[in-house]
Amino acid sequence: MESDQAALRKAWQAFEAGRFPDAEQECLEQLVRFPNDADALHLLGLILFRNGKADSGLELLDRAIDADPANTAVLMSRAGMLQGLGRFYEALTCCERALEIEPENRIALLNRARLLERFLQFEESVQCYQRLIALNRSDADAWPLLCNALVCLGRLDEALFNYDRLLDIMPGNAAEWYNRGNLLHQLNQHEEALASYARSLDNAPEFPNTWYNRGNILYELQRYEEALGCFRQTVHLDPGYLTGWLNRGNTELALDRPKEAIICFDQAIDRKPDYAEAWMNRDISKCCV
Repeated sequence: MESDQAALRKAWQAFEAGRFPDAEQECLEQLVRFPNDADALHLLGLILFRNGKADSGLELLDRAIDADPANTAVLMSRAGMLQGLGRFYEALTCCERALEIEPENRIALLNRARLLERFLQFEESVQCYQRLIALNRSDADAWPLLCNALVCLGRLDEALFNYDRLLDIMPGNAAEWYNRGNLLHQLNQHEEALASYARSLDNAPEFPNTWYNRGNILYELQRYEEALGCFRQTVHLDPGYLTGWLNRGNTELALDRPKEAIICFDQAIDRKPDYAEAWMNRDISKCCV
């Protein structure tokens, strides 16, 4: 396949720098000289798609694939365009064609897995993630997605096992300590969940959801003072966290502090005047004053 590689590099550099008109002009000049240059067709298709000309962009990518059927980069760009248009089955077909050419193509495996999940085909998505991890044990995208897919399948013990493997490799990953805590809570392993949330907060103390979920477990365990500290931190970090104010009020009430509870419920109601549960709990608190 004939092409001017120096001109193509110049076009890609312009594209990556956001100089889209320059990149388009370079591609058009290249295609005058080499009408079947797959790389120029590919890049021009991306530019047109970005400019809102989806049909023209896809047509150019189809021409690029005709010119170079083994070009997996073009196939994956086509898959991305089709996903953006909501044409998920066609996007999945592109991923599968790419994998026929390159069975270990990471982008194709990852995108195929995500697309399969749109059709609730979690067993097959799990197989994709397992292949990715076999290729790279430290794949930071595949591990969490594998765990999530296993949870969706109800294979909770297997998901927990894989969270443990993931966190052995990435012990500073606050989001996955948090997700592990949620799974342990679901498994009614409360102390282990609290420990997992603590590890998450060691790495990301600014994450209000972790404080909130930790507070919920402590409330369930009737460790109200500790729960209250978590809910206070939740609304400190995010003053608009409505259920944080609600549960802080519930905890104040559990500690026999109805006046403090009313203040919390009022905070929730100020932010959401039709918050029925906050109004109900406020009325209960008034009866206790």
